[in-house]
Amino acid sequence: MLRERFGVSERRACTVVGLHRSTMRLTPAPIATEEAELRAWLRRFSTDRPRWGWRRAAKMARKAGWKANNKRIRRRGLTPSVGHA
Repeated sequence: MLRERFGVSERRACTVVGLHRSTMRLTPAPIATEEAELRAWLRRFSTDRPRWGWRRAAKMARKAGWKANNKRIRRRGLTPSVGHA
């Protein structure tokens, strides 16, 4: 937008705004619906069972019908619930 409006280079426009140039080139891929549903399931799981870890979450996810290996569950993480240490 700045480049077209003021006729400046990408480098100058990013410097003025305070962004890195690499953030202007690639747009993040949208999150797949299955991935979003798994994240929501993990959020609910971690709120219902705050003391259970990712290993049990992975096992329960597979029982619930999700195709999720341990690394996928660990990457998504379990949202810590408020009030529990």
